[in-house]
Order: sequence, then structure tokens, then C-alpha cells
Amino acid sequence: ATITYHPRVAMGRDRINARAAAENIAAERAQAIADCKRIIDDPRGYTDAQLREVCGFYMTHGNGGDHYLRADAHIFAINKREFIARNCPRPEPVISEPAKQLAALVIGGLVAVALAVWGL
Repeated sequence: ATITYHPRVAMGRDRINARAAAENIAAERAQAIADCKRIIDDPRGYTDAQLREVCGFYMTHGNGGDHYLRADAHIFAINKREFIARNCPRPEPVISEPAKQLAALVIGGLVAVALAVWGL
């Protein structure tokens, strides 16, 4: 035996479910925005990718204000770090030839002094 509902009952049930779903979505979004604000205030312990995602979400769904500006600043700093890492590699420390010669001369002088002092 199957139960069939009157079409108005089904429409009412769907309307109630849709309203509850919308309220749940709004509550989840409010919680996500609160979490984003907390992370934007103190981003320690989060990777650049995670911070970029949080800032992007807040800038899209948040309510603006100071946290919007901080999120924008975080994204700018991440982009700057990535640009520097990609385009400005740090050169390897290279000891020049005169510095090598000077080091060899100093070491040789120390050896000569030690030999003269100990009379070897």
C-alpha cells in the first residue's frame, strides 16, 4: 500500500524543507564568516594556499569592513612572496678568487708562525 498525499500537502512540505534548508545555509555561512574573521586576524599555522582560500571566501561572502581590507592585504602579501620566489631567486654565495687567495695566505701564515714558535 502506498500513501499518496494531496498536492497541496506536498507543496507545503517542500516549502517548509526549503525554508529550513535556507536557514541552515545562512547559519553555516555565518559560522564560516566568523571563522574567516578569526583566521584573518591571526593567520599563524595556516599555509599560504589555505589563507588565500579563506581570504577569497571572506572577500566574496563577507560583509566588508576592516577584515575585507586585511584579507586583501594578506592576498597581496602572498602574491608578492610568490612573485619574489618565482622571479628573484637568491644567488648562491660565491667566494671570489681573491678571497680564496687571501684565505690560503692567512692559513699559510698561521702554519708558518706555529712552526716558528714550536721550532719544528
